[in-house]
Amino acid sequence: VNDTCRISPYACDSLRQGDYTIGGTNPDFADLDAAKVSLEFCGLGGPVTFHLRPGTYSGFNFTENYTGQSAVNTITFQGDDVNSVILTNTSTDAGANTFGAVTLVNVKNYVFKNLTIQANQSATASRGVVVRGNGSTNILFEGCKVTAHNTHSTAATSAGISRTTAV
Repeated sequence: VNDTCRISPYACDSLRQGDYTIGGTNPDFADLDAAKVSLEFCGLGGPVTFHLRPGTYSGFNFTENYTGQSAVNTITFQGDDVNSVILTNTSTDAGANTFGAVTLVNVKNYVFKNLTIQANQSATASRGVVVRGNGSTNILFEGCKVTAHNTHSTAATSAGISRTTAV
């Protein structure tokens, strides 16, 4: 029996809504992980836009919808400049669980704007975006550059966008 009690020091003064910055000088959130923790603890009270400042980011793996997220209360990740905001893949495939620079597993109501989504260049599989499961809907990519690299001349393991029903 696990009788461990955990207490989190994270507190929210309100539901998240509006515009926030990630990265750069004096951001609202230092990195994507900090923004995800905020969404997990605080939920959404309206549409949220995270403005990504120039840089390279990883960890764009989403496996849950957050409290309050809906077709109206979307989560948007918007680059300040498509050429200077780069999303990369640092995850390793595990059997049917494939990963890309952006991986969406049974999630809804996400928007990605003005981003370079760059697949891993050295892996045996190279995917920009991976959508897994049957539940991912209302996902929009607008003004993004998606790249993948052909790492094998005979294997079909590279794709700009890949979809699978495996979770």
